[in-house]
Amino acid sequence: MNNNMDGASELEKERVYAAAWRSANQEKIRAYAAMWRAANREKTRVRNRTWYAANPEKKREATAKYRAANIEKIRTSGVQYRANNPEKRRAACAAWQAANPDKFRAIATAWHDANPERYRANTLAWRTKNPERRRATAAAWQEANREKVYALCVAWRAANPGKARAMVSKRRAAKLTATPTWLKAEDLAKIAEWYQRAVDEGLHVDHIVPLQGKTVCGLHVPWNMQLLSRSENAKKGNRIGENT
Repeated sequence: MNNNMDGASELEKERVYAAAWRSANQEKIRAYAAMWRAANREKTRVRNRTWYAANPEKKREATAKYRAANIEKIRTSGVQYRANNPEKRRAACAAWQAANPDKFRAIATAWHDANPERYRANTLAWRTKNPERRRATAAAWQEANREKVYALCVAWRAANPGKARAMVSKRRAAKLTATPTWLKAEDLAKIAEWYQRAVDEGLHVDHIVPLQGKTVCGLHVPWNMQLLSRSENAKKGNRIGENT
């Protein structure tokens, strides 16, 4: 009995001594731990993942506590990492967005509402820098959301009847101006055929050289016409192009 008590007493003394030593040598312990982790990175990763999986609540609490105590350090480290690893950052963001579309939408909407001026400036800068991507993205969205596009157009025309009439009048005037008086009856018939084909095939009639181009204006003649899908026509826009 006395031997057991003596053993327990010795064990308690060892615990007290170890606790006192750890308390007095925090820096040494940290330095040794950092050195060990640097020399055993894979072991450290495996051990950490195992512990995180077994203790999700403790991990969350520890992470939240660390972040609250090291806000500036985390911010500085994040800025530095993003600057040094732009490709990794983009890939990680894209993966997270794909896995969390609803969360991403909610965060983005909240940011847009809180920063309307910055959002408008960023959007304008991106569109100016990426005109081709902007056209392709808009065309793809319109192709995938035909009903929405139609509803938006109807709503806009209802809210802006004057502007809508002006646009239609301008388009008609451009067609009339661009239609040569020297066209023959068979040429006019061919123009009608282009539009009939477009209706039959569910396509759009496009003028290869636009009627209202920025640098040059084309004619409303059969040899200046081609059929494009809605998305192809939107992507081409008011630019010159054949078989776009």
